Amino acid sequence: MNPVSGFFQSIRSAVKVPFRWIFSRLLERHDRIHEKRIRREIEITLTHELKTPLTTILGYSEILLESAKFADEESLGYIRSIHRQSRELVRFIDNLIILSVIDFNPQVFFRNEADLAVIVREAMMDFDRDHRGESGYRFVVEGEDSLTVETSERLIRKSLLELFLNAWLYRSPDRELEIHVKLEKTGGYGIVTVSDNGLGISARYLPRIWEKFFRVEAEENAHVPGLGVGLCLVRQSVELFGGSITVESEEGKGTSFLIHLSSASGREEP
Repeated sequence: MNPVSGFFQSIRSAVKVPFRWIFSRLLERHDRIHEKRIRREIEITLTHELKTPLTTILGYSEILLESAKFADEESLGYIRSIHRQSRELVRFIDNLIILSVIDFNPQVFFRNEADLAVIVREAMMDFDRDHRGESGYRFVVEGEDSLTVETSERLIRKSLLELFLNAWLYRSPDRELEIHVKLEKTGGYGIVTVSDNGLGISARYLPRIWEKFFRVEAEENAHVPGLGVGLCLVRQSVELFGGSITVESEEGKGTSFLIHLSSASGREEP
């Protein structure tokens, strides 16, 4: 073989190796992205298909509740159970859909200026509507009467409702549930703190409560419905437009969630 030809042959072989490796990595990445896209599309489709019949069941159970004022206690208990369980399932499916959209197509949600105090009031009304006829809780609100922030109004309202529901589900059986909501402004942030006097969370579980499908396994929580999606949704919703959320908790005394959202007047580090 001609030495010159052999030299160039060696160069070509040496150059082909990294290009072949890069090309194979690109193909693998493309396959992973394609697989993820298909999985998300199937997930959203399935959850939508499940939500339709469940929403119908929930709607009819609400009608039955309204018309069952004179029903015997046993029948009323059955109706309430159907309403409660179907409401929890619809909530779970809604959360899965929103999580999938945030992950798959977050452009659906827009940043806009919104009054955090109004969002809090609307989330409280949502909670009261879902728990009408039930007692054993009260809201305490303090702080700013109006606080304009830049975020997704829809996602923050849903997040606050999830925190209220989390407080309700993990309430202490020994005392009335108090959900304390505080609104304040610090630097370039609007801050909303949601505190409760419930069961609290063990320190060893706190780093994991944001994980999808993670649930604290404890004897006192055995009756609590859910699959560990709510707090994952809250964190992703808050962080989508640059917000942050932290948690403080003590077993037997309660939990506090602090949400920082960029205020309309400008953002500074808290």
